This record gives sequence, structure tokens and C-alpha cells, in this order.
Amino acid sequence: MNRMRMTLTVVALIATLLGSTLPVGAQESVDPAVRAELAAIVLDASDLPVGYSFTGESFLTADQLGTAGFDATALTDAGFITMYVSLYENSDTGTRIRSYVSAWSDEQAAGSGFILLENLSLVPDGALTDGAIEVGEEPRELTTGTYPEGDATIGTADATFRSGNLIVGVATETMDGSEADTELATSLANRIAERATAVHAGEAPANTDLTLPASVATIADQGELMQSGFLGPKEVETIYGVQGSVLSSIQTSWIDVVALGDNGNPPVVTLGLSTFANEDDAAGAVNQSAEIFAPLTNQQPVDGVTVDGSQTVAAYQYSSASAQDNALDSYRLLFSVGQNLVVIDIQGASSDTAAADLATQLAQVQVACQGGGECTAPDLSAGLAG
Repeated sequence: MNRMRMTLTVVALIATLLGSTLPVGAQESVDPAVRAELAAIVLDASDLPVGYSFTGESFLTADQLGTAGFDATALTDAGFITMYVSLYENSDTGTRIRSYVSAWSDEQAAGSGFILLENLSLVPDGALTDGAIEVGEEPRELTTGTYPEGDATIGTADATFRSGNLIVGVATETMDGSEADTELATSLANRIAERATAVHAGEAPANTDLTLPASVATIADQGELMQSGFLGPKEVETIYGVQGSVLSSIQTSWIDVVALGDNGNPPVVTLGLSTFANEDDAAGAVNQSAEIFAPLTNQQPVDGVTVDGSQTVAAYQYSSASAQDNALDSYRLLFSVGQNLVVIDIQGASSDTAAADLATQLAQVQVACQGGGECTAPDLSAGLAG
């Protein structure tokens, strides 16, 4: 049976989703430990050649894979739990690197899942070949060749292997149909295998913390998940377009971005938790937020805001891109708790007051969650979708 690291129709889907404003999809509830494990395994900026910039990363469900041609029921019946994909692009060379990992109920399920995912027959228009690769555990393979993505032809070199109950892989790809870098794909496959082995042993790779997702209030299951996972200092500074700021001293961040409207439309809720080496840096990020973060449309500071349990607080009202007549419909709240920085951003609410009220409620849940308390977020949709 022909198999492949991942059906290329879903490659096109993932690349589109992660590289645009389209939603990655509504999520079922997944154990924070599993989310942490998968997000820690994929490659980050420190693993990649110079020139590749962070584009996006998030989780995919069986139903989402079903929209790309897979049998979602067969995946679920085989023991599929979730898939995680991370994408980096090099604008100078027109190439991209995608790393991914899917979790299955056990090792046997992962072996069966490999066959379901690595099915070349699902890409009838591709010119692809499976070859051998010596990395990870069986089953494993290196897929090379080309496949169509919209009007483009993609050249790919994609290594996939099993690691315990996980299916892990990395692809180097060109956007013009030229031959992809097989040597780089093999090198990166060995690197992601090292990360998988470390995480299996309970070791957190640099710029990750396997306990962090459990300290973040749960919002991923309340809407369409646009972005989720760990961010290192390079990724954080890339997002905000700065260099050498206090954000460069971030040890790790976990961020969830959820769209509550249909098809990824507002309201959009962002919750991020970052850890610094010391309290001063966390507080400094709050105090310098007006300079670090690019000004938002009609941004106005809000004075007198407090969050119980926090040391330093800053808040801003602003207008989202979807606001009627540039009305103030959005709210950003930043605060520090010890060595931690929390950013809560509510975009496109029914009003700035509704956005501020939800941010305040979510802030108190987040403080409690970091302290070992309840992590269930309030109803994000209430009052925001007017």
C-alpha cells in the first residue's frame, strides 16, 4: 500500500490555514499534557536555518482532516487524538518548513494511523515517491516529488516516522515545483526525533515548559482556534516586529487565539502567558507595553485598572479592523504576576465595555489558574457577539 507522511491535500489546507486569517477550526477538549507534548516536539526558530520566520501553528481535529479527504471516523476509530502543525517560511527563497506531530491512543494505534495518513492515493495529481529513511521507529519513510496546491506546484521532501504513540514528521518545500532540499529534511528529521525523545522522557526543549499549558485558562474549546502553542523569544519578537526588547528575555510563552464568530470572524479572544527569568522583566514588559507593542487603531490607555493578585497592570481601548466607524470595540489587558506576564486581548466585541468586562473576568480566572485553582474560562461569547 502506498503511504505518505501526510496526505498532501491536507498539506495545502494546513499551509493555507496557518498562513492566512482563516480559522484552524473548533477544537475538542484535549488534555493539557498532550497539548504541551505535541507543541514542544515541533521545531522552532532555533532548529531552523537562518532566514525562516514563524508563520503559525495550531492543533487540527479529525473532522478538519476529514475536510481534506481523510475518513474522520476511521481516524477516530483507530485512536486518533489530535494533530499539531507548525509552519515557518523564508520570504527570500520562497521555501517553507513544516513540522508536525499527531497523538494516538497507543503505539499500535500510531502504526495503524500512519497507514491512514500516509496514503498517496489521496493525492491522485501528485508525482510522489516514498523512500527509506533511518530515523525514529517503524513505520517511517521519506516522500519526495511534487503536488498541486491551488495554482502552484509544490516541491516536497517530507520525512515521517513513529515515535512511541506519536507520528512525527518534517517537510522542506519549494513553492515553484523545484526539487526540495532532501538533505535538510533528513537533518531536521533527526532534530525533531531528538525533541520527541526528550519530551517522551519528560524533558522540555529550550523555550518550552511542559507544565505551562495547564496554567493557562482554557479557551481553546469555545470557538475556532486560530493559533495555539509555545512561542520562544524569537517568535514573540517576530510577531510584534521588534528586536532587542525586554521580550527577548522571555523564557517561553503559551498563547491561544480563538475566533468566536462564524468562519473565523470577530469577536477574537487572545490569551497569552509568558515566563521571564525575574519579576522585574515581567513588570517591565507591562510598563513598556505602549512602546513595545505597535499602536492599535485609536488606541487609548485606560487608567485605574487593577487585577487582584497582580503587581503591574496596563490596559488599552482600541478599534478593531471590523469596527463600524472606528468605534472602540476592543480591549487589551496586560499584567504581571511574579515572573509571569499575561496578555488578554479582546477584538471586535459589541462594545469596549463588553470587551473590558470579559477581559477582567478572564484575568481573574487566569490569576487563579496560575495559583493552582480553577482554570475554566467564563463564557467568551456572552456579551461579545452583539
